[in-house]
Amino acid sequence: MQSSPPPDGSTNVGSKNHDPRVLMLGWEYPPHISGGLGTACEGLTKSLCDLKVNIDFVVPKLFGDEAARHMKLFEPSGFIRRKQEEHLECVTTSTTSSVTTATKIRRTWEVSSHLLPYLTPEEFLAWKEEISLLSKTDQEVKWREYWEKVSLQSGAGDHYGTALFREVDSYAQRVSLIVQDDSLKDSIDIIHAHDWMTFPAGLMSAQRTGRPLILHVHSIEHDRSGDGGNPHILHIEGEGLSKCHHIIAVSNYTKSQIQEKYKISPHKITVVHNGGPDSFQPLSETSATKQEKGLYTVLFLGRMTMQKGPDYFVEAAQQVLTRIPNVLFIMAGTGDMLPRMKKRVKELKLEDHFSFPGFLKGPSVDKAFANADLYVMPSVSEPFGLTPLESIRAGTPVLISKQSGVSELLAHALKADFWDVADIADQIIGALLYPALRSDMIQMSQKEAGQITWKKSAQKILDLYQNLLTADS
Repeated sequence: MQSSPPPDGSTNVGSKNHDPRVLMLGWEYPPHISGGLGTACEGLTKSLCDLKVNIDFVVPKLFGDEAARHMKLFEPSGFIRRKQEEHLECVTTSTTSSVTTATKIRRTWEVSSHLLPYLTPEEFLAWKEEISLLSKTDQEVKWREYWEKVSLQSGAGDHYGTALFREVDSYAQRVSLIVQDDSLKDSIDIIHAHDWMTFPAGLMSAQRTGRPLILHVHSIEHDRSGDGGNPHILHIEGEGLSKCHHIIAVSNYTKSQIQEKYKISPHKITVVHNGGPDSFQPLSETSATKQEKGLYTVLFLGRMTMQKGPDYFVEAAQQVLTRIPNVLFIMAGTGDMLPRMKKRVKELKLEDHFSFPGFLKGPSVDKAFANADLYVMPSVSEPFGLTPLESIRAGTPVLISKQSGVSELLAHALKADFWDVADIADQIIGALLYPALRSDMIQMSQKEAGQITWKKSAQKILDLYQNLLTADS
């Protein structure tokens, strides 16, 4: 396996003499998720920990109800707060000489999660370039002044608003500061960062620690926005992918996109498909009941964005209804295209055949899949796609776009090009009118999906960890 040198040229990493110790950087963790990224991180980390991998997982913000007993899950401010408490306890109970030692624990000021800086993104980048010319000590002083002046307002920001970019910068700076604490730095063998929001934090942490950096690509900007894309995100992705040690892509489709869009050598990319839910037993038998009533339900569940192809779903629905009038199309999710989809449904005079329940999570997702006769994922560009596996788990067959990573693994799923509305409509009609076809599809696809596990994914990643550590030790 070919790997790139670390961002700072160092080779000071761990070895195979102990279980790998991983600092993992993520943007969300269940139950507080906005898509499949958090779900993937949960499944992957559980299986990695079963393989004796020690994980410290850092997210920008914790809500207090995350269930992650298999690893250490924390936010940067929580780590800093704990170090402050340890420092204060030492100051209170120790002798003068001990206090002198304790005060060496610096960079332990409290900062809030999801900070929004007082600078614009452009000003912030210029300011970072300016302080890079200062000495290390002066840089620390400047950064402390920065955090003291930063706004404490919290906000999520949309995916292309300046708030998100500010939070990405904020997260990167806080993570790069805490990794310098001896109690954390000495317990890191590898840094593993998920998607572009954490790439700056991964690069800065690798520079500070000299540990190898793996970037895990669940999607790239081309998937989310097409050929245009946000230039700031394109820069972040390009810089991270070119400077990291190694890249994990969630599908061969994603690997080819990374090679094409960012000119990355294929030797630097390892494909590790996502895993699926733990079990694949039908959650209900409502389809038979609906057939008796002569009512069919077709489900779209995902973000209402260009990437997910909701407009193709609506146009296909119009063609289906000319052949089968007793169909209800459910479009579950939120996003910037939701108003446009509602408007288009109204223009087509299909309001009685559509339902928009909004964003679903937890048991509501399971129920939506179980109550559908067919799940359709017409994604324009889908690096993997966990939702078809969830649908199969619920006993509902799927129609997926050929432009999806999961299509590489599911031979017994209906497939169509996202742009071929007529083909999508024809396949929906066939699946609804022929129950024997649906039954055969779900039986075969459940067998396939049962082989798509997080355990297999984790083993591939563990092998990658060990290869990196052996090569650089």
